[in-house]
Amino acid sequence: MSRVIQIRGANFPHSVTVQIVFSPVGRLSPIEATSSTDGKGHLSATLHVPSSPPGQYRIDVRTDGYTQASTSYAVRSFAHVVASAVSGRRGTSIRVSGARFSPGLSLTVVVYPLSRVRPFLLGRVRTDRHGSFSLTVSASRLSQGQYDLRAYSAVAAQTGESFFEVVS
Repeated sequence: MSRVIQIRGANFPHSVTVQIVFSPVGRLSPIEATSSTDGKGHLSATLHVPSSPPGQYRIDVRTDGYTQASTSYAVRSFAHVVASAVSGRRGTSIRVSGARFSPGLSLTVVVYPLSRVRPFLLGRVRTDRHGSFSLTVSASRLSQGQYDLRAYSAVAAQTGESFFEVVS
């Protein structure tokens, strides 16, 4: 799933080829496209940007290797996730629910222990036609402590995050 970004500007050099560069702030691996200004130095171009994780990105317009114009572009996710540890007769389980994802989206749910660096897969789910999901799994693999849980899609710029704690 990609997004088309319209790029317009003026006061560029007249009738020149420009390079449009889309890149995550502070990282490499930019996406680049080529366009041209008109005889009056106006630019009107489109850039196809693939699904990108939430964060700040930068768009530069360059001629002959020099940045002529620059702006920032924010990717946001409105997805929402809630996680909790629930104790019952059969032990502790983790309940996860999410909303405001795209309908029919496959999500990976990963748990990151705050006391250690090794995350692990809690499960995979698919959102319903309203963009919601729920997942309940045994917490037998989780020791006491605090956890960061993230549900994310590999194909869409949607991610949700929640924190929970397992107690005895």
